[in-house]
Amino acid sequence: MSPKMSVKGIVLLVVILLLAVSSSYAQLSSPVKLYLGGGPGIQHKPPVFSDWYKSGRHVTGGIGYSLMPMVELVGTAEHHGFSNKIDDAIGGTLEGAKINTTLFGLQARFVPSLPMVPIKPYGLAGVGMAMVKQSDFVWKGEVKIGTAAYWEDKLSLEDQTKLYYSIGAGVNYSLIPKIGLFFEARYINIKIDGANTVFETPLRFWAVTGGIRVL
Repeated sequence: MSPKMSVKGIVLLVVILLLAVSSSYAQLSSPVKLYLGGGPGIQHKPPVFSDWYKSGRHVTGGIGYSLMPMVELVGTAEHHGFSNKIDDAIGGTLEGAKINTTLFGLQARFVPSLPMVPIKPYGLAGVGMAMVKQSDFVWKGEVKIGTAAYWEDKLSLEDQTKLYYSIGAGVNYSLIPKIGLFFEARYINIKIDGANTVFETPLRFWAVTGGIRVL
């Protein structure tokens, strides 16, 4: 090989190495990630929740910090809403009685070490506080089974703030440097106080989320 070609080869090698190092440095110098997403919520328990409420919707946002190569901590804020279908069972038309939950929590995401591939799976576990509210009951038409007062007494939830936990799994997909997509499914358990009502067990539901990840 001629000296001229050798110099070109060395220059090209140095450029490649510099690009690789700068790319790695950019990744290491940006431990913070921003998440924004949403999707459906699927009610599970107690039976009155799964039988008398419709699947809901939610929005969520988070700020993540890479604590170590395989562990990321994510502070989250999210809102879930579930409309009722109670009137289908007891007659009359019920507007309102929507269950809204606003969650503030902390997730630990465990990302296995994989080769440089665009799709990376992860598992997660989270804990935090949930604010649970139910909108007012507004009846239109005649209640055919029981009375409106009876059902309001049985189905009402007091506004409350309770501990929740979540577990789940998902995948990150890198679109371009510093921007990607994420998809995940979580099971959320809220320890509500439903004494003397049909909400006698924790509020449990699935959240299926898709969204964008930045940085």
